[in-house]
Amino acid sequence: MRYRLLKIYVRLLLKLFCNDIVVNDRRLLQLNGPLLITANHPNSFFDALLVATHFKKSIYFLARGDVFKNARVAKMLRWLRIIPIHRITEGAENLHLNEATFEQCRQIFRNNGIVLIFIEGLSKHEWTLRDFKKGAARLAISSWVSKENENRLQVLPLGITYTDYNGFGKKVFMEIGEPLCKDDFDLSGENGKAIVLFNEKMQGHISRLTIDVKGSAPEIFSKNLLNSKSSAEARAGFLLTKEKNKLRKLLWLLPAIIGCIMHAPLYYPIKKFVNQKTKRTVFFDSVLFGILLILYPFYLLLIVLIVYVLSGSLLAWLAIPVMPLLAGAAVYFDLDYKE
Repeated sequence: MRYRLLKIYVRLLLKLFCNDIVVNDRRLLQLNGPLLITANHPNSFFDALLVATHFKKSIYFLARGDVFKNARVAKMLRWLRIIPIHRITEGAENLHLNEATFEQCRQIFRNNGIVLIFIEGLSKHEWTLRDFKKGAARLAISSWVSKENENRLQVLPLGITYTDYNGFGKKVFMEIGEPLCKDDFDLSGENGKAIVLFNEKMQGHISRLTIDVKGSAPEIFSKNLLNSKSSAEARAGFLLTKEKNKLRKLLWLLPAIIGCIMHAPLYYPIKKFVNQKTKRTVFFDSVLFGILLILYPFYLLLIVLIVYVLSGSLLAWLAIPVMPLLAGAAVYFDLDYKE
């Protein structure tokens, strides 16, 4: 129950942090397991939050094993349904632990669960797909050859594209392909060859679900979007929203200014702190969002207290629903697409 409430809260805050989250086929968000979601990985832990909060069923996902070194952190991560996966860069002596991780994933599949794996491995702020690692292929193939999951597991390609990476106001395209089954892959050869063919197949699918932007986004994003391999529906929605922005911005101008002023004491000091700590690396968005996620309820209560002290009216509690609306206006007005 606590996990579900947290999921709802995170999704609501994502709506304030992102100007828009476009999903090409919401029907696929209702899928049940056994399912392995394979996605690109451009924005660290923020990618996992997007996927986990939008799918109806709870999702387990794999994360770098070195963050599990602290026992208390590890306990919290496991409660959040995060499973450690070890890479050779973290020490070859830990690689044997991955078999236990894969067995845990296979058990999730046996219980009709869903696992998310970022098939590129490491995260990097780029608008171009990188080489795929072997983890997703090994997990899928080992599940298909097991008696419990044979022919049951499906693989779901998913592409994530951001118009920007640092801070609020970004637009996100989360495009989902049709699920693939065992018969869609050539597994007749040796294991190494099967892994290569699996990755080639997934590369083709995920490349059609992402927007390949050459250069610096968001300045040239709209121009590249027109010629991208992303779905026509997403491109049409982007352009339609862009045309409506001019009128909407006029209507939202005053609420946006008020929202910016009211949230500045919270947002800008945190943004400066996170910028200093992360040096605008791939962790910037994740850390910034995580801190806001924790502190925003306390900030709302502080605003309620201040308004109550100044007015003496119980109407001060209206600040709780009004403040997020003003924050949404500020985020919306901040977004400015350039040709």
